[in-house]
Amino acid sequence: MGQTAAAAPKSSGLTILWDVIVAPKAAFAALREQPNWLWAFIAVSVLGAIGAVLLIPAGQHMMTSISAQMAQTDPRIAQMTPEQRQQMLAVQLTIQRFTWVFYPVLVMISALFTGLVMLVVNAISGGDGNFKRFFALAMNVAIVTWGIAYLLVGFISYLRGPDSFSSARDIYNIIPNLGWLVPNTSPKIGALLGSIGPFAIWSLILLSLGLQETSRIKPVWAWTGAIVIVFGSALIGAAFAQ
Repeated sequence: MGQTAAAAPKSSGLTILWDVIVAPKAAFAALREQPNWLWAFIAVSVLGAIGAVLLIPAGQHMMTSISAQMAQTDPRIAQMTPEQRQQMLAVQLTIQRFTWVFYPVLVMISALFTGLVMLVVNAISGGDGNFKRFFALAMNVAIVTWGIAYLLVGFISYLRGPDSFSSARDIYNIIPNLGWLVPNTSPKIGALLGSIGPFAIWSLILLSLGLQETSRIKPVWAWTGAIVIVFGSALIGAAFAQ
């Protein structure tokens, strides 16, 4: 009687998440068989929320500076009474104080959007993936941009102090990015260039490799999909920059 082949050992969600950072091919091979995402969601949400809490002083100082500037350049705000402007600023400062509460929701929306884009790429390229794998892949790769990067931004902003931040550009320029090369460009272009840095490139590489490993998508399509996800997100963010 032939021996029964031993079942492949299962990896925990935390092991897969760690391997995304240190051994991505092994992580994505595991995700193909075990599309775990819950631990990744918890870890990304916690790291990002901590970063958001650390960013509160910088964000509030930024909003105060922007509000004062708008009072001089926006006729609608200039016509307000000092009390009305103060009330508007108070609302903005309150929003800044509680942005961390909504961080898990933003992480979930981002992973859903990324998973849907991957599903489209899979259909076009003839891959064998499914949405469950793509959602798990998106959530695990989010540890780079939504987790580690945001925690780093929050930590550096806390060390530098709130007085260093008077605009959104001051915040996203904390980490080296292409915006450093063009410091005096428009807010929209600055936001676009500011989103292209080491963590975005790291994420792009992981997404491309993940599409190939989890769903047998050809490299050219995997790279195309990863570029659409990373640069598409950057374009969406830049569209709302002011």
